[in-house]
Amino acid sequence: MKTSPKVIAALQSRLVSELTARNQYAAHLAFAKVAGYTKLAAYISERIADEDKHVGALANRLVLGETVPDVTRIDPIKTASDFAEALRLDLASETQARADYNADVGMCIAEGDAGTRVIFETILADEEDHIEDAEQRLAQIEAMGIDNWLSAQL
Repeated sequence: MKTSPKVIAALQSRLVSELTARNQYAAHLAFAKVAGYTKLAAYISERIADEDKHVGALANRLVLGETVPDVTRIDPIKTASDFAEALRLDLASETQARADYNADVGMCIAEGDAGTRVIFETILADEEDHIEDAEQRLAQIEAMGIDNWLSAQL
């Protein structure tokens, strides 16, 4: 299936972002596991599974568009020295992803690519859920204090 170069570029760009997010979450997961925060680790593992699902959907769409997905590129991973900062970094990444997917949905409409638009909208809904989750966790940290919040993550 012939796909617009603009759509291919957006798919490839989002693939890089999703791979980066997946690896950023993986770094945070390692810290959570080592520290023994099993509930936090389970939450982060769910995020990784979502990012993996996004990577698969984007890669499949690229292949359908007769393009080889570039899974070798990622942006710099942002890691933190504490879990509150990790959540803030994840929130920033997810917020940027929401903006990118919103722009990409509009571009797909302009390019007449309804199939890719649906994929972007589906991922966008997940990104909005991730933002809400991160905001809720940061609000809990603010209300409870980081030490109390972390003790609830054991």
